[in-house]
Amino acid sequence: MKTKTIIMILTLIFVSTSCEKTNLNNMNVKTYLKLLKSGSYDFNDSNGLPNLPPFEPKDIPELLTYANDTYIVTKYPHNPISSYIGPDPRLGIFVLWTIESIRLSSPGIDHFWGRFPSQSPTLMFKGSVLTIDVETAHKTASKAYLNWWNSSADFEQIKNINPLENTDYGWR
Repeated sequence: MKTKTIIMILTLIFVSTSCEKTNLNNMNVKTYLKLLKSGSYDFNDSNGLPNLPPFEPKDIPELLTYANDTYIVTKYPHNPISSYIGPDPRLGIFVLWTIESIRLSSPGIDHFWGRFPSQSPTLMFKGSVLTIDVETAHKTASKAYLNWWNSSADFEQIKNINPLENTDYGWR
């Protein structure tokens, strides 16, 4: 019995120390989306503030595969300077917001909010706070980001182009 207990303890220690821990800096897209969908995203940066993972342009194609997902995300990182409380976003809209964070946090672009591309993952009419049709805005934004990404094989050429520039929408 004693040997069995010792083996179980050693196995637990081995498993718990050998598993790679997921943190904000080594998160992959699959884990990120799984955490968002399960409502268990709870990652903070080194200052203890909620933040988005530091994804790179190479992650955009995988993120874009979720751009049309209408699943409602209930627990996600919020911009700590935002006081806006709106409806929880669709996963696809949140993914587009994440892509926007990659675009704005690329080297050479300084942004006031760090990795957050705006105050909230909410689409709105440009220059207005009017209520939008989320379905139409989501489809329009998804198409705009896909067209933006497919417009060039070189991220350096498109990183300064706002994918929503030729639409009626912007980020809140």
